[in-house]
Amino acid sequence: MTKTDRQMDEKNGVTILIAEDDASIRGFVRSLLELEGYCVLASNDGDAALDQSRQCSGQIHLLLSDVRMPGSLDGFALAHEIRRERPGIRILLMSGEDWATCQLPLLAKPFTAAKLYGAIQAVLGGREPYSEVQPKPDQGRPSA
Repeated sequence: MTKTDRQMDEKNGVTILIAEDDASIRGFVRSLLELEGYCVLASNDGDAALDQSRQCSGQIHLLLSDVRMPGSLDGFALAHEIRRERPGIRILLMSGEDWATCQLPLLAKPFTAAKLYGAIQAVLGGREPYSEVQPKPDQGRPSA
């Protein structure tokens, strides 16, 4: 078995729920993750992602969510609700903005496929917190 085969075997069975309102980013991320062998559920906002989580009887290993989305749940609120309902789920947020007080792993947009894969592997591997965002002292939002 090659290294690539072993990596695919490790990823098979891992489910990632994406919440991203930008269809092009959502589609791009979904394609990248499916090519890597992940099972992907995708939603266009936090409300739809929470509904999808509630309808999924299997394990969801990771929530990959944009921070700013339309609807009643932004990424922080979604992370809070999903973690309340699925305590073992890992969370990775994505944002093009700096969040000084974010206590959750945060991937800065724009990102490359390599950065996405690395962030997911770090978070799934328990190497939290993961953050590439350099916070600014005058910005932030309370952690989820």
